[in-house]
Amino acid sequence: WENQDCDGDEFVASTGGPNGNGTIIVCGLVLPLKLISFEAYKQNKENVISWTGIADESFSHYELEKRSNYQSSFVNSFNSFFPQTNAEQSQHKIICIDNKDINQTCYYRLKMIDNDGKFTYSEVRKVQFSVISAAQVFPNPATSYVMISLSSVEKANYTCSIYSIDG
Repeated sequence: WENQDCDGDEFVASTGGPNGNGTIIVCGLVLPLKLISFEAYKQNKENVISWTGIADESFSHYELEKRSNYQSSFVNSFNSFFPQTNAEQSQHKIICIDNKDINQTCYYRLKMIDNDGKFTYSEVRKVQFSVISAAQVFPNPATSYVMISLSSVEKANYTCSIYSIDG
């Protein structure tokens, strides 16, 4: 982690901390949260979003935000997640299952909020919607119309692009 607001990071040990050897102080600021991992992936018919962090008592909670290809901004469509924290910075793992509107590419990010209301965002994670491979187009070659047959897919709205040999 690098503090962009300071010319040089200074690391000072005090009591407590994740390794029992002190809290990390960067340019005079105590870091209440260290995000160890953050991942999102498709599993069966659900998106799984999980993360692991280390937090102390000055960290409040996470908000998981989501955006799809059809939305212009992220929205918090999940409950807030409050890990158990203490002065000694305890590690926690949180798993969230998303099964709403996942038949499209979804983007997820974490909003990490301290007790004083300050917050930061994680990097964005993307879960790609699978392309339908069970599609048939006929007749081929086509002259005035085409028929498209989809098999073994869920009922939904799909988008199809058809190009001539000229592009």
